Amino acid sequence: MLTFKETLPGFDTAIVSNRFSRAEVSLYGAQVLSWIPEGGEDALFISSTAVFERGKAIRGGIPLCFPWFGPRKDAPSLPQHGFARTLPWKPLSFEDEGERSTLVLGLTDSPETMGLWPHPFAAALAVSVGEALELTFSVTNTGEEPLEYTDALHAYFRVSEVTAAATEGFEGIGYVDRAEGGGKPGPMLGTEPGPALGTEPGPTPGTGGGTAGSGGIPFGGEIDRVYWTGERRRIVDGGGKSRITVWSEGFPDTVVWNPGRVKGPAIADLGEGEWSRFLCVEPAAAGTNRIRLEPGATACQRMRIEKEGKR
Repeated sequence: MLTFKETLPGFDTAIVSNRFSRAEVSLYGAQVLSWIPEGGEDALFISSTAVFERGKAIRGGIPLCFPWFGPRKDAPSLPQHGFARTLPWKPLSFEDEGERSTLVLGLTDSPETMGLWPHPFAAALAVSVGEALELTFSVTNTGEEPLEYTDALHAYFRVSEVTAAATEGFEGIGYVDRAEGGGKPGPMLGTEPGPALGTEPGPTPGTGGGTAGSGGIPFGGEIDRVYWTGERRRIVDGGGKSRITVWSEGFPDTVVWNPGRVKGPAIADLGEGEWSRFLCVEPAAAGTNRIRLEPGATACQRMRIEKEGKR
């Protein structure tokens, strides 16, 4: 089922639901704000002081970073994480298949985007709700010249206490520690001309190498790491009472971020103590791991979230 509500004046939210789960998706930024499996609690974190204002990002949920991740090194005055998360998207289609309900939102180039990033494009985000939450992000180069971009699905997962949370699947994986500076960047990635939006993706890009990680990730201090791998990662919360598994396809990296007890309280749009209530695990093409599209080519990336336990 698909319904719409006005969260705040000018901010419309789509509600996608079926017997398995329910998701809220802001048309502003194509941002998933909430995903609640039937009989459980929200898997996603949203700040109690999140700002709903044109031109500003919403803190929490799953922001879409595109066409660059982080600051633009060649133009640091441009918006952090690109413009996709601060522009209105249009509903393109909705399909209810009983066990899966899918809403597709679209964004194309405009005079505003061309002023920030001079490339014609057509992007689509498909949000599928069922026993799992699946996001499929597709970009087509509609111009006459090649284009390159970085991106991420900047997911904020709700935890009871980040210092007590554990992760699985990162052991022995190379990473760059962006909080302290270290490691080496991976190679540039390319994607071959692909199929039309919404069809199967082409080959998954490869991964780079660098500093070897081992053991669990320590939380409490600032964590900002880019791991050179995608595929399956897991967050274990509440002493094992809840597990969130993140699968990805077409994303060469995984970013793990939490601002920590020092930087967290200084973030204006986080409520008091809320830095410890989330952990970001983000499928990404980050840093020098750029996606390259020839004219007419399409890249397709996927993220799947599964939640076990009621917590």
